[in-house]
Amino acid sequence: MSDNKINSSLKVVFLWDWEENPYKILLAKHLNSLLIQVEQRVWKSSEPPFFLSKVFKNLNFNNIKKNKFDILHFHTLHPFILPKNPHNQISSIIKIILFICQSLILKTLGTKLVWTVHEWSNKVDTKNNFSQWQGLILGYCLDGIITHCDRTKQEVESKCFLNNKSKVFVVPHGNYIKYYENTINSLECRKKLGIPEESTVFLIFGYIYRYKGILETIDCFKKLNQNNITLLIAGKPCEDNLEELIKNSICESTNIFFFPEEIPDNLVQIYLNACNCVIIPYKVFTTSGVALLAMSFGKACIAPSVGFFEDIFNDSVAFLYSSNDVNGLLKAMQEAVEKENKLSEMGKKNLELATQYNWESVANKTLEIYNNCLI
Repeated sequence: MSDNKINSSLKVVFLWDWEENPYKILLAKHLNSLLIQVEQRVWKSSEPPFFLSKVFKNLNFNNIKKNKFDILHFHTLHPFILPKNPHNQISSIIKIILFICQSLILKTLGTKLVWTVHEWSNKVDTKNNFSQWQGLILGYCLDGIITHCDRTKQEVESKCFLNNKSKVFVVPHGNYIKYYENTINSLECRKKLGIPEESTVFLIFGYIYRYKGILETIDCFKKLNQNNITLLIAGKPCEDNLEELIKNSICESTNIFFFPEEIPDNLVQIYLNACNCVIIPYKVFTTSGVALLAMSFGKACIAPSVGFFEDIFNDSVAFLYSSNDVNGLLKAMQEAVEKENKLSEMGKKNLELATQYNWESVANKTLEIYNNCLI
């Protein structure tokens, strides 16, 4: 089968648990430009784990045959494999049997199964992760697995017990250059937020969870005990009592600004352009869209020197710290303050680095993987 023939007739269904996310918008757009027909399906947590009923309009056999597709591309798998209660073995077994049965039905129809590993670990409930036998089944059922860095690729190969390592591919996370407006300069952004013009500003951005190290970052920032620095926190707290905990932690700090809300696209530039350095102090992660966002706005970063961050960053663009060092984050923040005059140059290098993670390349590599699975 020639590439042109595949390109002109390929039909792909994306399955997500994200309502809106720029990643899926940009990936679908650039795959469409390659003449691939992409259909989006959103699975909600309130729904049962029957993805066949989601990807097909109904489960009538004739309808399935008529509307079959070439690739089912999972962008989430946890809801279809893991029980809500990790101690419920019966639920776990039922879910994995359902996943196997639905996978076999699709394979019988000639559909290939691909998974992009945006997350391997369950970040909110760290006790509810893929077991060895679940990883083995994933490795057997899936035709292709996409990771965003080499270290995750190695982890997936190990945990899925893959002898056939040609199933696992690395496709970098695309950048967000030009996706968000970027027309307002730093001084204007700081005026809008009430931040001192001469301050060195650290930013924590995006949905807020405990695993993202928000409370530890606040503690480290207060230990810096300097007047010419600011911590800016922008994003919606997504766990019970977390907003209250943050507010209680910062109540006596005049140089910590907290905006506990979901940030609309048109305001993203306000927060990114107001800062000098983006802190990404995650304790559990597989990849990070915030890292690509910071790079796309030309910002220096602070992150743990492990996994995805160690693959994408180096010392010329980020302050990397050991997650095994209890004072690692504090030391990284201190170094960033001491090297404040270098932050702008580090940010420019990050922007240059981000340009290589363009969506045209991401779409082409994704298409190559689809073609490989269909051979």
